[in-house]
Amino acid sequence: MFVERRDFEYYLENLQEWKQVYELEVFSYCLMTNHVHPVVQANDNLTAIPQLMKRLAGRQTRFVNALEKRSGSLWEGRYKISPVDTDAYLLACCRYVELNPVKAGMVDKPERYEGSSYPARLGMAPCNWLANGCPGFPGVMPACCVRNCKIRCLSIISCGHGENTFCKLPNGVSME
Repeated sequence: MFVERRDFEYYLENLQEWKQVYELEVFSYCLMTNHVHPVVQANDNLTAIPQLMKRLAGRQTRFVNALEKRSGSLWEGRYKISPVDTDAYLLACCRYVELNPVKAGMVDKPERYEGSSYPARLGMAPCNWLANGCPGFPGVMPACCVRNCKIRCLSIISCGHGENTFCKLPNGVSME
């Protein structure tokens, strides 16, 4: 799915476009070689996240199939979604997503993985569409203001090909 830089760039261009169409906020993401992890703010439109995932999967599939002169799906099964309802869990989800390449042994430091929001979060890479705060609290990390912003639901989404592409975080994950 994501082999060359253009694969990552194409997916992120589409994520940026469709998150605007569906009025969603993206707090973090990581594009692994065979699956994706976006942390997305839900809105009152219950079809927004399913439509976002449908558009992203469809476009990436057509893109890769055209490049590789192949057909068929890139994705194994439907995406999985988990509601995020506390500050601690949001922070844990963002950390899990952005540290995924380190845990997978792909890089030794998260800022070295270009397919993640981590470099943008540190200001090392441009990304003017990534949520860097909450409505009314610009610049505040989202985990600091979930309740203050009246965010109805945040979600960690995972979809892809292969085993163990979705991992639930354990309860009581430390914020340290």
